[in-house]
Amino acid sequence: MKAVLLPPSSSRRPLPKRPVCRFVILYEDYLAVERAEAFCEKMTHKLHMETICRKEAWSFQVLQQFPDIARMTAKGAAEHADFIILSLDGFAELPAHVKAWLKTWARGGGVRLGDQKHALITLFNELSLREGACASTKAYLDRFTNRLRN
Repeated sequence: MKAVLLPPSSSRRPLPKRPVCRFVILYEDYLAVERAEAFCEKMTHKLHMETICRKEAWSFQVLQQFPDIARMTAKGAAEHADFIILSLDGFAELPAHVKAWLKTWARGGGVRLGDQKHALITLFNELSLREGACASTKAYLDRFTNRLRN
């Protein structure tokens, strides 16, 4: 049997802490979540972010079926998320329950958005952008974000 000498535990240096970047993704369908995931990866790679990325994704359907979960995720996103990614087809209007989620997020469960650094990013289906089908959703989101700034 060999004896292995290890340095005392007090001499071990802790691993350096890496910052955490948190993404919350709200998505309409499978293709939309794939688009959002790819966007997160590209963004992290392009910015050379030496961070740990945490992602949570919530489908429009789950947020509609479980309003308590929707409220909790919106408040949690207001407190912890760096990026909110809204990924959708763009051919239909933004559902009322998703608008309600955004309003809850904006209220932040007591956390003012002005005190936090958040980014709301919207990803549309390329075809809906080309055909202009997402114009009303884009207009709604423009009004929504303008109210946040004021």
